[in-house]
Amino acid sequence: MTNQMEYFRPTPPPKKKSKMPLIILAGFLLLLLIFIIILLITREMWLPLVDGGKSKTQTANTQMAFSTTLEQLNLQQYQIFTKTSEGMVKATQAYKATQLIDQANTKVAQKTLASQETATQAAIVTATQQYLSNLSDQINQIESNPPLFGPKTTALLMDNSGFVQDVQANVKLKNFIAQADFYVPYSPEEGSWDIGFFFRNFENGSDYRLVVTSHGMYYLMTILQNNQAGMYISSVNNLNLEIDQVNQILLYVQDSDGYFVVNDQLIEKLDLSQITQAGDIYAFSGAFNENIIVGKSVKLENFTVWAVP
Repeated sequence: MTNQMEYFRPTPPPKKKSKMPLIILAGFLLLLLIFIIILLITREMWLPLVDGGKSKTQTANTQMAFSTTLEQLNLQQYQIFTKTSEGMVKATQAYKATQLIDQANTKVAQKTLASQETATQAAIVTATQQYLSNLSDQINQIESNPPLFGPKTTALLMDNSGFVQDVQANVKLKNFIAQADFYVPYSPEEGSWDIGFFFRNFENGSDYRLVVTSHGMYYLMTILQNNQAGMYISSVNNLNLEIDQVNQILLYVQDSDGYFVVNDQLIEKLDLSQITQAGDIYAFSGAFNENIIVGKSVKLENFTVWAVP
């Protein structure tokens, strides 16, 4: 039997590390630091090389040129801004001037329109006055001739007979002037009344009936063969309404026109084109039953009729 011994390999001793790489690295860093210091010290010398070989003067000139260009750009911008501002100011002034001109033109137009309206109104007044003056002259000229009827004075008695109280002129006229003075029979508190003319009264029962009431209204009724064919209603604002006062009614008829005058005031121009034949004329009172107080009477004076050539 062989005795075997356990074999142990000895551990080799550790190797010593070399310090040479550290020395080399430290030397390199030292050289780099020296180089950097040299560069910083000699900055004025290597700066032209970095600038492409330009001198300090050239660099300064470049900087001055850049500053000059910048100033020129700033000046141009300022000039542009100034011109723009001036333009805005001028535009604002022009707009305000335009507004002032428009306002002035508006005022002138308003004054012109007002002047035109005033002139138109004045022209209307003048034309109306001239028209009434001419109408008055015509009436006065016609009334300067001898009348065909009148003047007639009487009393129109109110009764309950149902018939209108009237005075007949016994004429046959198409164109004429009829005029009469009617006295107020009683006070407004006591009752109402009516007065007026029938005219172009024809045998077949056709005529016009002009009725004026104390209510300040007038009616122009068209009667054709005893049937009412039409009625026009309007107002009269200048009637005398107190007892025993006088209301003068004048009717000027010329062909298809009639001029209705109360107390020397033209009330209206009437359309008389529906009945054009000649006929008789009546002055009356009591056309409407509600305008009658039995036993009272309307005094009628100066009922007169003139023919119109």
